[in-house]
Amino acid sequence: MNTLQNKKLLFGITGGIAVYKAAEIIRGLVKMGIDVQVAMTKHAQQFVTPLTFETLSNHPVMSEMFPADEMVATRHIGIPGDADAVLICPATANFIGKMANGIADDLLTTMVMVAGPEKTILCPAMNTEMWDNPVVQKNVALLREYGSKIVDPGHGELACHTIGAGRLASIERILSTARIELLRNNDFSGLNFLITAGPTEEPLDPVRYITNLSSGKMGFALTEAALSRGANVMLITGHTELTPPDDAETIFVRTAAEMERAVLQAYSSAHVVIMSAAVSDYRPADYSPSKLKKEGDSILLTLKRNTDILA
Repeated sequence: MNTLQNKKLLFGITGGIAVYKAAEIIRGLVKMGIDVQVAMTKHAQQFVTPLTFETLSNHPVMSEMFPADEMVATRHIGIPGDADAVLICPATANFIGKMANGIADDLLTTMVMVAGPEKTILCPAMNTEMWDNPVVQKNVALLREYGSKIVDPGHGELACHTIGAGRLASIERILSTARIELLRNNDFSGLNFLITAGPTEEPLDPVRYITNLSSGKMGFALTEAALSRGANVMLITGHTELTPPDDAETIFVRTAAEMERAVLQAYSSAHVVIMSAAVSDYRPADYSPSKLKKEGDSILLTLKRNTDILA
């Protein structure tokens, strides 16, 4: 059963260079079964044409408050009112300022005003100086206070060829946040979940280790599910290729011993414990501080039993 099937999402696109990433995000949302309708500002259309998003969403893109070919003049009320969530990606400093101060001077800002801040997810993307500007930070803080979900930008190379904060969050983070917010149900509010995920690694020497093929997907999916139901989640995970959900308190570990220490430290405050990590049963009896040399046709490893965390 796909719990996201036919969930309705209004996807708002504002005028920043990160617009091109919205195409991949919309594609991911549609693949989940989400009904995505896109609204673009006029500045956004300077970067990517509406046809791209019409093709990906299977809906006409909305941009005009009163289009000549539209008989119903109240779609700015009906569509955001019916949506389960609103995702603004990218969210420019200009749009954030308008939303924080109640300005509704075009179709998208009016739609967001109807939807309300508590139903809106914002993915800021802008130059570092703009993101660090105290006015922008004040507006972001105000929107958080109003109940909006902010997917904070990352740090990296920007369009202006500088390195710093302001880069649009990863597609994985944005999709994860959208899933959680679309399934939001606070029946687990006040509960503390402790969830483990991924593999552990047991080193032989500085460059070799014993591990397993656990992807961590089960633990990360359980983390998203618990968060969507209002729980507080501590995720203890080994190395994976996955991006932890923003709202989870994530602890990264390497060995079974590290995972055991982290679990025991958090265990007393947890109401629910889900142990989905693939913890190594054995570790090398002896660790070599230097790289083991290749000698002979075979190597004999002596393994020692790890403590069973569940026991």
